[in-house]
Amino acid sequence: MAKFKYEGIDATGVLVKGDVEAENEKDVRKYLRANNIRAKKISPPSLLEMDINQWLLERGIGNNVPLKT
Repeated sequence: MAKFKYEGIDATGVLVKGDVEAENEKDVRKYLRANNIRAKKISPPSLLEMDINQWLLERGIGNNVPLKT
């Protein structure tokens, strides 16, 4: 899952901003609709914000090896 950022208008007309973990933009829209937020802007995560290790694990490509400290 990735962290999408959003801006929207809630039921009282107030601008709300936040982020949500979702598989894709369609799931973000479902989340916003379920929370009575009308989406104005949805931004996908940038490569710099992605957890590449988690992305690889979700696709069965990587191994869950802890980092050395």
